[in-house]
Amino acid sequence: MFSSLLVVILAAPPAYRVQDGAVQIVQDEAVTPLVTPCAARAVAVEGAHLYVACGAEGLLDYDLTDPAAPVLRGQRAMGGFVAGLHAVDGRVWVEVARTEAVPAAATAFEVPAAPPATLGTTPAPAAPAASAAPPKPEPAATWTVVEVGSGFVVVDGGAEAGIAANDHVALYARREVAVGDGGTAAEDVLIAVGEVVAVTPERARVRLGLNEQIAKGALARATKRGLSESRLNPPRVAAPYDVGFMFRPFLAIGAFGFGTISEAWVGMRLDNGLRLQVLLEPLGLGFADEGNVIAAAGNALASYDTRLFEIGLGLGWSAVNDNFGDDAGKAASDGTIQTEFDGVKSGLSIAQIARLGATDGIHLAVRNNFILYDKTFRYGGTVAEGQFPASETSWLLLRGGGGLSGYIYGELALRWLARGNGDRDSVFLTVSAGGAELFGLDEVACTRYVDGAEIQGTCSDSVSYGGPLVGFGVEWRL
Repeated sequence: MFSSLLVVILAAPPAYRVQDGAVQIVQDEAVTPLVTPCAARAVAVEGAHLYVACGAEGLLDYDLTDPAAPVLRGQRAMGGFVAGLHAVDGRVWVEVARTEAVPAAATAFEVPAAPPATLGTTPAPAAPAASAAPPKPEPAATWTVVEVGSGFVVVDGGAEAGIAANDHVALYARREVAVGDGGTAAEDVLIAVGEVVAVTPERARVRLGLNEQIAKGALARATKRGLSESRLNPPRVAAPYDVGFMFRPFLAIGAFGFGTISEAWVGMRLDNGLRLQVLLEPLGLGFADEGNVIAAAGNALASYDTRLFEIGLGLGWSAVNDNFGDDAGKAASDGTIQTEFDGVKSGLSIAQIARLGATDGIHLAVRNNFILYDKTFRYGGTVAEGQFPASETSWLLLRGGGGLSGYIYGELALRWLARGNGDRDSVFLTVSAGGAELFGLDEVACTRYVDGAEIQGTCSDSVSYGGPLVGFGVEWRL
């Protein structure tokens, strides 16, 4: 018994070979056939796996837990004709041949030069026609999006379908299109190309780029295309609603007081490119011993908003200190902060808005405001903004504005995507630093002399104060 056991232990592992399309297990001098569901072309061993090349039927994978009795694990299509297997550095590589068929009418032919005629010769027989058409390439495996989230989707194909981490997956929608004579055909419309970040045997999680949105039920397949995400020109914002504010407080240098030049908005985007929003800009308020200043405007705007640009108009109401009158002298302050606004005018506000570039990419945006009061159109102010991507989830902003309505400011800001990928339930945070100033006119007590008579009354007094600011803002997409 001991000698028999020693023979088993010292026996060489079996070898595998292909003979006339059949796989044979060779151990010592014994040859055992391995029944396969296809005609084999080549075999290769890697670890506990025996791979069998089956031509147009793909690749077989056998379990070699018992090397003398391989067990079939599964069969996989390789998207072409599996012609051979090659072992390189301990790994098995699959040789896949693909055949392309093109219409003969679309092929360019050249007329060969006629050979010189020779007496006594007979023409060579024509080559026999091909007896069969080349094999048709197998279509790539297609999966379905079964779950969607902010910045990712899950498809119903995993490691068992050949998906691995870092693979690229094309996500597309299928639609019916007319092909003439009342007929229709299916057309695949590419939406995005994402990257696989997590895999199970049956499913894979695919990361999407900024503002990329995929619906549940969309189709997916493996691809060699590059990722579609873009930091400079991401897709149009798909979230239908957004709300936000930017708060910029400052202390009045050289005076006793404080102020703010802020903004707030609520917006809605429609699928046809229309964007509606209510914008409070500027929202400038100053309280100081020199006098209180207000510079505020609220507008309802409608704009045409696309991936590359936005343009629109709006109407609203504006309140400003009367900066368009004449200065009538300056009065001394009593050192206390007032609680009322003097010299405030209000009237119809007309707004313009324009943006060149993507909302969440590189862009230049300008917003103008005009005021109608005292039967005269007056320039209210302009706010300009330049945005540049700093990383995958942050942007640098150069922003400033001002006008005759009584404000001026400038700031350098960092905008950061704190949650989401720009779609619904995404949150952006912004911090900034810069400087601001509010100015206007105030009514103060003064003495006037008319025809030598002293008259007590009120005069207009210039008010101006400002200082460095720090800002904080939040944008939430719903």
